[in-house]
Amino acid sequence: MRHHINLSSHAHLRSIHFKECIPEDEMAPSSWIPVVLSRVSGSCIEELVFQLVVGCNWDALGEILVQSSFPKLRTIRVTSRLVGGLLVPVNMYPEMMGLIRRKLPTWSALGVLSF
Repeated sequence: MRHHINLSSHAHLRSIHFKECIPEDEMAPSSWIPVVLSRVSGSCIEELVFQLVVGCNWDALGEILVQSSFPKLRTIRVTSRLVGGLLVPVNMYPEMMGLIRRKLPTWSALGVLSF
């Protein structure tokens, strides 16, 4: 159902928060987050927040962010990850922060990523 979300008519959105954790055995976020973002009129988007979704396909997300126009994007915030059923701050996991930086190199180089 998530892949049917269409925010294209909301031309003045400044922030989008993906605030759902998905068990690993359900639909992978890689199949719906990039679809939702590809339908956003990104001209006003300043912030994307991920209260981390399990199994996120950072490659697909990176491609959408590069292909789409988000000229005002100032922050991509990743706040937590699922560990043993609990949400734990990503900044407690340097390996996860490193992975996200490697998968989103353009945004990392611009200083847009935050944890």
